[in-house]
Amino acid sequence: MATTTHIIPREFRGRWAEEPAACLVPNSRRYEIAAGRIDTASFGGAVDEVQVAGTDAIARLSLEQGEVQFTMTLLDANTMQASYGDRAPFILRMCR
Repeated sequence: MATTTHIIPREFRGRWAEEPAACLVPNSRRYEIAAGRIDTASFGGAVDEVQVAGTDAIARLSLEQGEVQFTMTLLDANTMQASYGDRAPFILRMCR
């Protein structure tokens, strides 16, 4: 059963990257996911609402260019599948 909240759950938060090198410097392949924001070098937005169901979360973000849905599925504690807008799903790994 899905619940709706206004913050991203703790297990989804952190610095995530599409490739290990992206962890080292801010760029469009590094995602800073906080309780109330998701930021990359190419976009950033405040969380309006989050629907959570188990290992899945869908965050609705307010960006300067409008709203976007950022979908996250935890595969394990350090790996998540994500997607947003028209972009195909991609894998993110927790930066250490």
